[in-house]
Amino acid sequence: MLEGLDAEQLRRPMTRSGLSLLGLVKHLSGTEQGWFLKTYAGFDERTCERARGVVAAGSLDDVPCRGEKKLQIRTGLRFVPAGC
Repeated sequence: MLEGLDAEQLRRPMTRSGLSLLGLVKHLSGTEQGWFLKTYAGFDERTCERARGVVAAGSLDDVPCRGEKKLQIRTGLRFVPAGC
């Protein structure tokens, strides 16, 4: 839907309120993620605060691990959508 649009086209206000395509996508993704985390997954604000602390303490390129074992995946926090 947004492929091929440049930065100016993404940020151009499309409604009287000033909403742009980029603003709409940000709003919808944040709303969907908030609903999933709080309503479906049952995360509360404390859980979100803990997650923010973990992310803030690391690097976007850190390799995920569970306990002492590094997971066998080729990704880092850079590729995980922000949710809390």
